[in-house]
Amino acid sequence: MDASQRKAFVKSFLPGIVFTLIIYVLLTILRDMRDNFEVEIWATLNIHDNHIYTKTDTLVSITVLVIMGLLILIRNNLKAFIVIHIIIISGFALAALATIGFDLHLIGPVAWMSIVGLGLYMAYIPYNAIFYERMIANFHFAGNIGFIIYLSDSMGYLGSASVLIYREFGTADISWGLFFKQTVYVVSLVGSIFGFASLIYFKRKTFIYKKFKTTLPKTQAKDNLLGADRSVEANKIILKYE
Repeated sequence: MDASQRKAFVKSFLPGIVFTLIIYVLLTILRDMRDNFEVEIWATLNIHDNHIYTKTDTLVSITVLVIMGLLILIRNNLKAFIVIHIIIISGFALAALATIGFDLHLIGPVAWMSIVGLGLYMAYIPYNAIFYERMIANFHFAGNIGFIIYLSDSMGYLGSASVLIYREFGTADISWGLFFKQTVYVVSLVGSIFGFASLIYFKRKTFIYKKFKTTLPKTQAKDNLLGADRSVEANKIILKYE
């Protein structure tokens, strides 16, 4: 996308982009915390097995890979986009339920870390490409995902760095295990809320797009149509770059 295309893209999907960025920032924070401080978290849980990383992460990787691979079977972009939202929301729910089960001593630390990892990557992996690809394809927006990926990553790592600074200077007396558990709760709750908000927004946006053949807001699309010359412009209210 060039500058004008990026402007049109942001203008067309601003609320959805905001919802998506909030979710991605939360997931990046949780992912970086789990991956970069996994040794400290396992130590807090009194797990000192050097092979624990292979035991937990291998199964998580295979499961997520299978789930993401099955999405190729869904040819309809809207249906795939909805399913991706469901997978993301399910990932948040899985992480929250596992943490509740761990707090209630229903599952052990290894099962907790494994399930939280599964839920985390179920929600995180789609944002690396699949989510945005299906989004653009659903709305027939000409362009690639490079811009939105760059924007997401920059915001995500900024959020992750900010939380790490807060952790070091604001909550230094809390163990990494406890801090991670608290973060899982916050990320799961807020992420689920914005996941549902994103799903509702994009479903409504798809309805507007199919009805008015534009990704502009409904009222603006009507104004454009009413103000256009019927003989030439009535069927040209689609955004320039769609």
